[in-house]
Amino acid sequence: MIEILQKLNNISLENDWDREKRKGILKDSFSIRGLSGRLPSQIVLVDDLWRSGGTLNECALVLKRSGVEKVWGFTLAKVA
Repeated sequence: MIEILQKLNNISLENDWDREKRKGILKDSFSIRGLSGRLPSQIVLVDDLWRSGGTLNECALVLKRSGVEKVWGFTLAKVA
């Protein structure tokens, strides 16, 4: 596993926040690590928990802005 993304701040998301609030909090919270060379054209993201999809969506956006063509996301559990 290669860690391509880095978290820019220590975010603590609350369970009762709705999707839009989570999206706003997560905006600009990730960046590409200082890797040498080009990024792969396809990346798979793995997250432990899907609550609103905000984390995976924000990470995918950062990766696509950096030239990644396809991003897939997988989670281990979804909050009901």
